[in-house]
Amino acid sequence: MGDEARLFGLVEAFGVLLRPDQAGFVGGCPRCRDRLVVDGERWSCGCGSGGPVELVAVFGGLSMSHAAELVRSGWRPDGPPSLVMRSTVRPLPLLCDPGSGDEAVLDAVLAHYQDERRGSDQAKGWLADRGVDDGLADELRIGFANRTLGYRLPEANRRDGAKLRDQLMRLGIYRTSGHEHFRGCMVIPVLSAQGRVLGLCGIRLATASVEPQWAAGLPGGMLNEAAAANAEVIVVASVDDALAVMGAGQRAVVAPGRPGGFHTADLRLLARVGVHRCTIVGDGPGQLAERIGAEGIDCELVSPGAPLATLLGRAGDRGAALDALMATAKRQGPTRCG
Repeated sequence: MGDEARLFGLVEAFGVLLRPDQAGFVGGCPRCRDRLVVDGERWSCGCGSGGPVELVAVFGGLSMSHAAELVRSGWRPDGPPSLVMRSTVRPLPLLCDPGSGDEAVLDAVLAHYQDERRGSDQAKGWLADRGVDDGLADELRIGFANRTLGYRLPEANRRDGAKLRDQLMRLGIYRTSGHEHFRGCMVIPVLSAQGRVLGLCGIRLATASVEPQWAAGLPGGMLNEAAAANAEVIVVASVDDALAVMGAGQRAVVAPGRPGGFHTADLRLLARVGVHRCTIVGDGPGQLAERIGAEGIDCELVSPGAPLATLLGRAGDRGAALDALMATAKRQGPTRCG
């Protein structure tokens, strides 16, 4: 639907009867009692002027970002502005049933973040810089937290709203301040081999140097745990590096899925599932090589000298660039590391 048709429908849904006029279409504004004019894709009256988003923001008493989300979803008001503004019920569909368990809530949060990623050119550009297309992003369940999650929660002054917010705070998705923990971040879930959400990693788009954010209420694990089914895997130091490797066509890569690096349980999982050789990519990974070698896994080391997202992003052929980098691997120790 074009903005002109969308605007016309919204104005009438707010209780304004429009009639043709030399200025376009006119009616009486139910909010300011002034003459409201709809001319093409714009409206104007004593309340202000603008397009569909501005109309919903002004008449609904909402922020511009909330109004934009409503317009994008095809929302329509239930009546005149006075009725809409007095309501404390969120007009967008609720994120999930407030009585849902943790797994269902996490799945709903990820689904919302994925929807926002699909509609964001900024998020798509960030992923493209790492060679990650929509198909891979969907498979990895990557999302974008753009401060719209709260629009799908009941108001905090309602029992269901308070309960769901408390649950989101406990999981580490909301902060005690009432803000989204991952706002402005790409959100990459840490999944078990069976697809259960073990952790959430947020990488802020605006400032690449900022440390990743983690959901403090989740235990975390190893990113891309399913890759441990391979006999040989690439081990990288960060979630961002892992995305760059997968974007270059290599899926057998793992990274720490919690702050503080790999736990011993992660390395034991690699050995238990069947990994025989690891290529560790990073500067100064000797200690990690010793820990992996202690589990009976052969190690090779690659020192790229720069983040993989940067190195592979500069290459015309990401796959060839990754292969060339892997060819520089040096064996750690005569037979096994450690």
